Amino acid sequence: KLIVEIYTIGYEPMGESIVFLIKGDDIVLFSGVIDCYEKGKINKTLEILDANKVKTVDYICLTHPDEDHCVGLDKIIKKSGSETYLVYPNGLFNLLIEESSRKKKDVKDSRVLKSIKELSGCLAKRKDSKTKSKRIMGCSGKNEIIALNEISFKSLSTGNRYPLIINTYTPISEIIDRYAAKHLLEKKAGKTSHNDLSIVTAIAIGDFKMLLCGDVEKDTLELWTRQWKPDDKIFFSGVIDYLKIPHHTSMGSEDLLQSLEKVGIFSNSVTTVFRKKSLPDVELLGRYKKKSDKVYCTGKVKQEKGKTKENWGIVKLTVDIFNRTMKSEVFSNACEVNKLLIL
Repeated sequence: KLIVEIYTIGYEPMGESIVFLIKGDDIVLFSGVIDCYEKGKINKTLEILDANKVKTVDYICLTHPDEDHCVGLDKIIKKSGSETYLVYPNGLFNLLIEESSRKKKDVKDSRVLKSIKELSGCLAKRKDSKTKSKRIMGCSGKNEIIALNEISFKSLSTGNRYPLIINTYTPISEIIDRYAAKHLLEKKAGKTSHNDLSIVTAIAIGDFKMLLCGDVEKDTLELWTRQWKPDDKIFFSGVIDYLKIPHHTSMGSEDLLQSLEKVGIFSNSVTTVFRKKSLPDVELLGRYKKKSDKVYCTGKVKQEKGKTKENWGIVKLTVDIFNRTMKSEVFSNACEVNKLLIL
């Protein structure tokens, strides 16, 4: 068997992470983490990796440096090795230096920058290393579509090969430059938003496809879709099996629906919560429901009075690549969105 497991982890009142594992005979052949969060001493990302005996993570991606996407990532980066792919937004470190200077904060005290510091140290070791394979992505500041496509898995019974393709769409330099200029103009107002830096990850193995969107913004989507290559058009022309909805399904994620209007359906769409902003948005979630076979949320769609039993929820999808079957499960606060609730 060749099995893919995808875990979308969400916390109350905010915070999210994605873990994906490719297994053969219950042994992890490839592991990936996109973003991270921890609540107190609870770090479900780390727990899932440890439960599956993952000592070295093969692919680690930080989509953008917002608190709800990177607190606790420093612990995951410590599980990286010389062969780990490290993916992060272009302009990340220059942005944080500028913000630190503007806010006059001691960056050592920031929970967010603890993870960034660990990433920076790991990158520094890579750059100083004499090994040929440094596997650093997203650090040139250019408009890049970076592909990981040299890995494949073979069925011993049929001899068929199933390539693993990971396309990491890094932020576009035009947007980064505009972002920097914008923040110089807004220096007195002290406004900050990191979503313009957010990257998108498209993963395919065999016929199975998943799209993990971080908090991608409209400008990135417009320029990105304009520059699709033939392989990208093939990926986005049919069913996407697993979609991580950006922006906790706020109205900002409406842009994704418009950008991917030619995609037939999403088999499984998953969102996380952000209670401070009353997300997910019920009306927009209903629109995703119309375009998806199933929609899941890592917490209750409508926040209930009183405290929840747990402060986390997990949506897990298990995919049998050879037999092309999918099984979904929800844990703790996570749930499948009830059609009657949102229409």
